[in-house]
Amino acid sequence: MKGLISILVILLSLLHKPAQASDYLWLFQPREMHCLVKNIYYESRGESVLGQEAVAKVTLNRVKDSRFGNTICKVVYEPKQFSWTIKPPKGRVNLKAWKQAEDVAYRVITGQTSLANFKATHFHTSLS
Repeated sequence: MKGLISILVILLSLLHKPAQASDYLWLFQPREMHCLVKNIYYESRGESVLGQEAVAKVTLNRVKDSRFGNTICKVVYEPKQFSWTIKPPKGRVNLKAWKQAEDVAYRVITGQTSLANFKATHFHTSLS
């Protein structure tokens, strides 16, 4: 019985987490996660981790915005939104960079990022 009570206490505490930590957990499905990882990888693999987190947050912010698709995959593959989807890349994936994109996706979806209050739905990289 004591174990059951402990489990209930843990479950109740999870239900009362701050919203930013669980905003996107309902989107955590393998297909959706794969679309997010691909978007981070192909759109920003040459950027810093913070830049990759920004791409992930922009993607997730669009899911919550009625002007865009209501799933990660719909947002990512909406015409002319992310440069890599216009002409999909070919060739081998850099496994180290892919793993980093997976880590970034997981951290952003679970709210473990310094960009918790980042609300942008668009971005532009300046070359100046």
